[in-house]
Amino acid sequence: MPPVLFYPPIPYFEQPSLPLFGDFKIHAFGVLVAIGIVLGARVTLRRAAMLGLDTGILSDLIVWTVGTGFVVGHVFEIVFYETHKLSTDPYILFKLWAGLSSTGGFIGAAIGCGLFCWRKGIKFFEYGDPIAYGLPLGWFFGRMGCSVAHDHPGMKTDFLWLAVDYPDGPRFDLGFLEMIFTVFLMSGVFLSTIPKTLPDGKKQPRVYPPGTFLAVICIAYAPVRFAMDFLRAPPTQGGDVRYLGLTPAQWAMFGLLALGIGIAWEARRRAKAGRLYKPVFAAVGDGDKEGGDSPEKKKDASGESESAPESKSEGDGESKKPGKRPHKERKAKSS
Repeated sequence: MPPVLFYPPIPYFEQPSLPLFGDFKIHAFGVLVAIGIVLGARVTLRRAAMLGLDTGILSDLIVWTVGTGFVVGHVFEIVFYETHKLSTDPYILFKLWAGLSSTGGFIGAAIGCGLFCWRKGIKFFEYGDPIAYGLPLGWFFGRMGCSVAHDHPGMKTDFLWLAVDYPDGPRFDLGFLEMIFTVFLMSGVFLSTIPKTLPDGKKQPRVYPPGTFLAVICIAYAPVRFAMDFLRAPPTQGGDVRYLGLTPAQWAMFGLLALGIGIAWEARRRAKAGRLYKPVFAAVGDGDKEGGDSPEKKKDASGESESAPESKSEGDGESKKPGKRPHKERKAKSS
């Protein structure tokens, strides 16, 4: 008799939904995705403010990135995963709620981000990197939504520690597995930016060359996703379609890995050229030490000196700074 592990380790359940009107319902998947977008955007904007970027422009960039991500993600899903639906419903390409591919979403987000930066004349690396920094948090909630929707069934397995008890038996759930991956990715990204403590006790923020997190996300995800897709159920069991033995996402991972390597090389080149971020705040505690005023205090001090009253020199009525007199005037009086 085989040993009994915690069976089933992960119970299968239908995701909860809230009916509103007609056939329209709010599902747990949609709620979790929305939470991920909001939290990811907040983390992105906070990072951008620290790096001295225009948060207003970045807010618009986030809208473009997320919007194009959803549109292209849907089109990618229909064209490459569910092509058969086009023959029965040609208008399904315009029904953005009828299927979404995460791989297509990443492609669309990159396109939208690039177009916005080109249109506004801003630097893609500088403004794209904070988005990559906040992505793992939003990604985590998105994959949590996939886990409760069970829309990425894997192959049947006896490895019960990571199996979900589907109605036809224990299977891998690729949404759940990728959610675990995002936990490690998110931890690494956030821990890498914990301020370091200087010998005098001050906290100094950790700032990396623009493009660093873009490269990290691409290079870390590509091999993991490529490997995990081998655990997906075959098409006959509700799994993804294959092209020459690989899923569409696996083919896309070759391009993603190449893109990540290219971004890493370019980020390193720019760092050597001195094209770095300039954080807008000083180390924590600077304003508490002699000679180490905070940026706000320095700004106030400079403002006071600029608005200091100016004295008027005798006989000409022009405004002059105290202690200074034109050369010609001094010469005339001396003669």
